[in-house]
Amino acid sequence: REREVCGRLEAQLAEGSADEALSQQLVELRSQLDEERRLADGALDELRACAARDRDEARDRFAALEAELSGARAGAGDAREQVAALTLQLESERDQARRARDELA
Repeated sequence: REREVCGRLEAQLAEGSADEALSQQLVELRSQLDEERRLADGALDELRACAARDRDEARDRFAALEAELSGARAGAGDAREQVAALTLQLESERDQARRARDELA
């Protein structure tokens, strides 16, 4: 009978040791998971910051290009007006030259 009780006690002790070992492994795995989460969160924060910088730079560049395009359009409009005025002036001078030629002829 004593052997039976001792055997049961040894089995329970071994089971308790196994539970303790599994519990320790679980604690270590949780610690590793927490560290990996911290690293992943840090990497994600860094990616978000890079994306925000890239987005801001792209927005600024786009605004600068829009301003440049607006200025070019305004300049083209001014150039068209100048061409139209010069064309009218040229036509007027041609008419004057024709009249002068016709008067001389």
